[in-house]
Amino acid sequence: MAPSTPSSLALSPSGSCWSSVPPEIVLEIVSCLDYDPETLRNLRRVDKRTYRIMRDYEHSVCKSFATGQLRLGILRSPDLLSPSSGGVAADISYRALAAVFHRTAAVTELARTIKTSSPCCWLLTWRHIFEAGIRLLFRLHASRTYNSKANFIYDMPLHALVAVFVVLHYGCRAAQNVGIGIIRRENQPADDRDLGDLLLMFQDLCLQCGPDFLSKILNHDKDAEAKLRSGWKALDSLQSPDANGNPPRPSLISHFNRAISFALECRLGEIHCMAMDVATRKAMRKMTDADVTNLACFNSTSG
Repeated sequence: MAPSTPSSLALSPSGSCWSSVPPEIVLEIVSCLDYDPETLRNLRRVDKRTYRIMRDYEHSVCKSFATGQLRLGILRSPDLLSPSSGGVAADISYRALAAVFHRTAAVTELARTIKTSSPCCWLLTWRHIFEAGIRLLFRLHASRTYNSKANFIYDMPLHALVAVFVVLHYGCRAAQNVGIGIIRRENQPADDRDLGDLLLMFQDLCLQCGPDFLSKILNHDKDAEAKLRSGWKALDSLQSPDANGNPPRPSLISHFNRAISFALECRLGEIHCMAMDVATRKAMRKMTDADVTNLACFNSTSG
């Protein structure tokens, strides 16, 4: 084995030189790394001194990544970090950055998977529509209560609703082509009514649980498939009055369909045709990065 060189010792956390490197130099080195939550977690495990530096200067480290590599992701995640202090939230943290990074990675991964499994949806340049729809699903999932989720849906402007519709529609197609379990085309119930209920439950869970549920179904997660199966089997009870005769609570997908049919000024049976018509018009086909940001960050009164 070749002997260690002075330069390798200087760059190695276990080398004698590392313990004497000033904190500001450590922070400068960290800021030059490609951001990844796992990398930062590993850095905090190097030794006690590095852990203290990463802990004591958390805001400085996070601010460096937030104003550089993660700036666009933060702009498109207003529910995670609001630009309240010179463009960077005062409470910015490793956890918040990890959440921003997760959403951006999910956008890339889901777009790639859906494009591969349903190539027809990419006949038009819909990358921006997909990103807006996926980020809106993340925001919807982040709403904590049923009422806030329903309000968020009704607050969405037309183009935001259409972007979510496109993700739900082609996400459902992708799940039928490459997903796990009963949603997969060859495993679906033969009865058309049962199949319709299954697809609606799938879309409802995408609205409830966000893009992570869709990603898990496409990546053959057994727990996600079990959640879909149990929800579908319990659908009759969910749609029936309770023991006191109170009517059932409408599902999120029923709220969504009402909201988009109202925005499109069409009947429920015409939603698909009308939504796709809007999605193919110039205003959505020619969406820019700025348009994605505006859609993902629309002002909602849902709280």
